Amino acid sequence: MADRTRWRMAIVFSVFAALAWAPLSHAAASIFDPAQLPTVRGVITQFTLIPRGSTDGFFLDNGTQVLAVPLFSADLIKTLHSGDAVTIYGLKATGDKALVMALIVIDDQSNQSVLLGDIPLQLAMGQVPHHEHPPAGHDSATPSSTTAPTPASAPRAMHGRVKLPIYGPRGDVSGALLDDGTVLRVASTEGARVAPFLRAGSVVWARGLASESPLGKLLLVEAIGPSEKELQPIGPWDGPQ
Repeated sequence: MADRTRWRMAIVFSVFAALAWAPLSHAAASIFDPAQLPTVRGVITQFTLIPRGSTDGFFLDNGTQVLAVPLFSADLIKTLHSGDAVTIYGLKATGDKALVMALIVIDDQSNQSVLLGDIPLQLAMGQVPHHEHPPAGHDSATPSSTTAPTPASAPRAMHGRVKLPIYGPRGDVSGALLDDGTVLRVASTEGARVAPFLRAGSVVWARGLASESPLGKLLLVEAIGPSEKELQPIGPWDGPQ
């Protein structure tokens, strides 16, 4: 089964690589049809936040979480906005998680696209991405370095009700979206430990470094628990800085 899965992924990789070679402005002229890939449609309701005013994906109005490569954060923020209807071509997670690894994201109204390179396929195949820089034509700079100063971080304690858990590319818990729109992010090594606190509907208390950007409020969690008196220290955020 593992070999068969790898062969299927290799085929998808080949198709996507052929699409990625063509500039976005010429995508309509391509003889390759991305509609062959699994497709998800919806309206963006919330970006999943990481430091420096950047993003690694977004949620749709149907609750689906769309994973995107942080390397392309500036492209995503420039092209997509909360409330936009989008079409995503990508890989759906197995099991019961409403999770998609995006390969191509298209804004349905503007028809602008974001190609996320071959990094999502490498992640899905369990490989370490080999790209240090995005392909030519993509904006590698983060929003903080191009349009706004880096949001200041400050220690803060807070609590709220979990609307949806946030998952990482391996399907592990990477944080949560709260009812008030605040995004909590936790270290990848702490996913299994904090998952019970970040189930949808749970009230969670957290302490860490807080920041705010045009995309919303972010807390990099350093301690978490079901109540203020039961806060448990966890490892520091180890994702993109």
